[in-house]
Amino acid sequence: RMADFQLTQFCAANSSHSDPKVRALLEVACSCVTLLEFNGPLSFAVIADFEQMMRERLKDDKEFIILDFSNMPQIDLSATRAVETIIFDALAKGKRVYLAGMSPKVISVIRSFCDQQCISDAMCFETAVEALETVISSREELCCLQHAATSRSEIINS
Repeated sequence: RMADFQLTQFCAANSSHSDPKVRALLEVACSCVTLLEFNGPLSFAVIADFEQMMRERLKDDKEFIILDFSNMPQIDLSATRAVETIIFDALAKGKRVYLAGMSPKVISVIRSFCDQQCISDAMCFETAVEALETVISSREELCCLQHAATSRSEIINS
């Protein structure tokens, strides 16, 4: 029962984050980001279902994935390995992964047991708001670069 509850909480989080600022930023960035909020610890019993659910979500065309650990007070080795697998799967699909809201305890466990490639400082943010602001900023910069390239191409071709 606990595993079913944990999956339900996790699944619902993408559309109804607990922080109103995050919900507002998601409306701005929703076309390019999947935000996954952990609500409580992940138990061993839920790991396989969690990994399968994540693989399904990685099939979408969203460029960014934010894993929000703000409501996860601790993490065990099996959950850490699942997070590492999810990050590597996302990176292999060309997605950018950000980790947000990790308590010192969670970040310590993840840094101790995960490959450093999946927990670099550039991927870590204190809050989901900071991670979303970075996503939005990155998208705006990309749009400006694409616009400049298109304008330059139009000038050259005219």
